[in-house]
Amino acid sequence: MSSAPTLELRRFSRLKNLRARAERQGAALQFWARTASLAAISCFFSLISRWDASLLFVLAGLALFQIVGLIQFRFARRRTAPWWIGYLVGTLDIVLLTVLLITPNPFAQEVAPAAMQLREGSFKFLLISYALAR
Repeated sequence: MSSAPTLELRRFSRLKNLRARAERQGAALQFWARTASLAAISCFFSLISRWDASLLFVLAGLALFQIVGLIQFRFARRRTAPWWIGYLVGTLDIVLLTVLLITPNPFAQEVAPAAMQLREGSFKFLLISYALAR
C-alpha cells in the first residue's frame, strides 16, 4: 500500500515533464513556421518593390517580427521561463502590427490618407496591387 503514493507522484512527474516537452516542441514549431512565413513575405516584397528606403523600412518591420519570435523561442527553450513571457510577446506582436499598419511608411513616395489606408479592409494590399499593376 505504501507504493501507491510514490507511483502517483512518479506518474504526475512524468506527465508534467511530458507537457513541458510538448510546449517546447510547440514553441519550436511556431518559431520555424513564423520564420518561414516572414521569409516568404520578405521575398515577395523584395520581388515586387523597388529597392529603396521604403522597402528597407518594410523589411526592418519584418525583421522586428522575427526578433520578437526569437525572444519567445529562446524563453521557451529555457526550462525556467517566466509565466508572463507569452503575454509580453503577444502584446509586442500586437503593438508592432498596429504601428506598422496604421502609420504610413515615412519613405514611401505616394502616401494615401489614413482614412484611405483603412478603407474596406484593403490597407497594405494597395501596395501589392499597385506594384502588380505597374
